[in-house]
Amino acid sequence: MIKVEVSEGKLPWIVGTGTVLFGILLIILSMMYPGGSETVMKFSYFVFFLIIVSGIRMCLVGRNWKLSVEDESLCYTDWLGRKKDFALNEIARCQAALEIKRGSKNYLKLYDSQDVLLCKLDFNMMHIFLFMQYLLDNHVKIECSETSDILLKEVISIVEISPEEIADKVNSVYNDAVKMVREWSEKNKNFGAEWKLGIATYNESDNLQAGFFIMLEAYLQKDGRFVFDNKNRPVAISTELLFVDKALRKDNELKVCFHTGALEKLSDYLSYYENILPKNRYHMDELTLDHELKERYLEK
Repeated sequence: MIKVEVSEGKLPWIVGTGTVLFGILLIILSMMYPGGSETVMKFSYFVFFLIIVSGIRMCLVGRNWKLSVEDESLCYTDWLGRKKDFALNEIARCQAALEIKRGSKNYLKLYDSQDVLLCKLDFNMMHIFLFMQYLLDNHVKIECSETSDILLKEVISIVEISPEEIADKVNSVYNDAVKMVREWSEKNKNFGAEWKLGIATYNESDNLQAGFFIMLEAYLQKDGRFVFDNKNRPVAISTELLFVDKALRKDNELKVCFHTGALEKLSDYLSYYENILPKNRYHMDELTLDHELKERYLEK
């Protein structure tokens, strides 16, 4: 059985309780040490009352606001404790925004086929990304705002593919990556360095199993030796291409997930090193990798 619960956790309880106690303390102090006109005192009591009310609301949010999932049945409870039950097949689409830098939008909304809002959550809630994975595994489309954080964009850029597509997808990305690192070396000839690029496989077996994943890895080399930074760390790039896991679906079957944004991430890494390399000190040394960097992935 699939069980997921998205909730606020203990933080609203702690903050809300503290706010209520603070408001009560202010009232007690104002009664013990009154000051000012009657109008000022009434206004002060009104402000203290609003502080207490806001604390009570936070406590209610922490206690009630949640979404519970059991297989294909969902139950949403708002902060007032009102419940709404709906089924997975009623969800037509999902809108999400996680704008950390701007701080203006943080939500995950579910809509039915009539575009009626089923529920609203936010990314401060516990297990929200697990719930997003549940939606993706069950083929619910997630729309992301353009200005959302890269973390959210990476999650929704993952697509499920068939095992038969693994080799073509991985090798195609590798071929494009080879062109990108060559262009980088040509553009930055003054560095006198080039990337050792390859496909790395982990937890591989004769049959696909949960825990298997494939990485695209690159290590900067100069004069045949590896480049290290001033903290003795190799200058390297590592980005996940593919992983196998159990799907959050009723059948609990294995899924093969492919990162469609891997090349974009590689491009960002290359741009980063293009800017940062001239600004720091580096040295060359030997490095023995404990895994093979392949130039091609072969189907089992």
